This record gives sequence, structure tokens and C-alpha cells, in this order.
Amino acid sequence: MNKGCTKNVFILLSLFVCVNSKVFASEAESGVDLLRRFIRHNPEQNTTDISNTTLTLPNNDSEPIEEQKKYLLCTNSYEKENMLNIVNQAIMSLYYHNKNIKDDDLYYKYSNDVNIFFKEDENVDIAKINIKIKNTNKYNDIISTLWSPNGPKYFDDNFIDGQIARIYNPNLLMIQQRYQKYNLLFQKYYYSLSRKVHVSKNKTIIGNLHVYVNGPNNDNTEHNIKTIIEYINESEAGINFSEKLKTLSFGLSGYIIKKKRGYIDFTYISTIDDAVSIAPKHCIKREKAIQMLNLIKLRDLFSAE
Repeated sequence: MNKGCTKNVFILLSLFVCVNSKVFASEAESGVDLLRRFIRHNPEQNTTDISNTTLTLPNNDSEPIEEQKKYLLCTNSYEKENMLNIVNQAIMSLYYHNKNIKDDDLYYKYSNDVNIFFKEDENVDIAKINIKIKNTNKYNDIISTLWSPNGPKYFDDNFIDGQIARIYNPNLLMIQQRYQKYNLLFQKYYYSLSRKVHVSKNKTIIGNLHVYVNGPNNDNTEHNIKTIIEYINESEAGINFSEKLKTLSFGLSGYIIKKKRGYIDFTYISTIDDAVSIAPKHCIKREKAIQMLNLIKLRDLFSAE
């Protein structure tokens, strides 16, 4: 990864980690420094150590694209490279911090097969739920459901619909999803840069870098995609993006699906956006835990033959 792309990754990720103005509230260290510590945890380690030792992302992006979706295909090689670099860094971060969550970070044991964890790592709150699905025959079905733009309809009552907004390759997409918000009075559109990685025959990771565009054009797909891409390109070029910061919010989540002997080990992990909430932290955690428990619906859906 060249220095420009690396800088782009850190700038973009630092925004979703600190969301609001948290990056600028600290005079002791920059958002980039915070992200470096968040991603690596140990400042003495480097990204190469993590990617080579902990996780190697294979290139399995050569699957054919359906003819009716080819008009969504991005042909800008610079944009594609930027997006791939950013989401790969996000996946590395997810994978590393998933391994860093230990048994003593347990928040709630719902059952022997469902456990919720919370951990604060370098001032970043991380949430995780681990579920055992006892039907290994459903491994591919689970992955297909989670990868679908409309997959959340199986576990999120606030989800309305989703669609592919842009294709970088068959396993790297920009997805638009619509949710009901604020007691069903409003609808909001969210975007995610999502990548699916088949790490091995029995292990798959899906990483999602979420972007929310605030403002009156929230439902304008073309405008929002253009805003997100322009933001990334401007940060790459070192242009002041403080104004765009006011309209963009970021988040990170992902799934790690592993087929084991007798069951599927399913993990969902995400950062917690508490920057704009006035609620106490324990209330935010409780609400996040309740939201994550909706994923039990996947266990119930796929446990049956």
C-alpha cells in the first residue's frame, strides 16, 4: 500500500472511530495517532506484522458479475484501489480486535450458545456477540444472507430495504440500505463499503465500513455516492475536508463466520457510536446489547434442517 493510500485509510477510519468532534477534542494526540494505536493496539507492532501473522486476505474477487448489474460496475481504477485499501484496513482492524476481546470482557451470557462482550480499546468502545449455530450445512446460506443488501430483514425490524449502489468487484460493494427511524416517523438511508473475504474453506469475513450522509439529500443516492467518493479523494489529496465532516458519519462492523465440528461459530463485532448521545455509557451498552440480540433470529432461522 502506498503512503497516500495509507494516509487515506487512517484519515477515513479516524473519523468513524471518533465520529463527531472527538478527534479534535484531544490536543495530546491526533486522530491518526489514535487510529494507529486502535488498529495495532501495540505501537511497536506494524500493519505488516498483523496482516502476515494474523490474517492474510486472499484475492478471490474474480467471480463473474451478473449482466443486469454491470451498469453499476466502477471503471475508475484509482477509486477502486482506494476503496479496496480502505476496507482491507478495516477488516484487519476488526479481525485483530476480535482476537483481543477475552473472556473477562463478557457483558452478558444469554445462554451457553450466545455471549455478548464489550471492551474499551484505546478509547474506542467495541461490541461483540458470539453465537453458535448448530447446523453446519447452513454455512453458505448464512454467508449469502449476510452478504445480501436485504439480509437485515431477517433480524432487524427497523430495516426496510437495500440495494447495491456500486460494484468494485463481486466481493467489494457499496450498498445502500433504508431504515425506519424515530418511532417510524422518518426513514434514513445508510451506505456501507462492504467486502466479503473467503479466508479459507471454512472461514469467511464480511467487513462493513458504514457511511451516513446527513442533510436534506439523504435519500439522493447519486448525490450521496458522489459525496462519499469526493470526500475520500480529497482526503487523499490533502484538501481541507472540515466542511464535509459535518455531513458524514462513520461506523465499522463485520461478521466472522467459521465452520467447526458440529456447529458454526458466528461473530458480529462493531464500534459503538456514543459520540452524539447524552445517555450514560451503561445505558448505551444495554441498548447495543438488545440490538445485537436480534441476531439470535439467524440462529433460529438456520438451526433447523
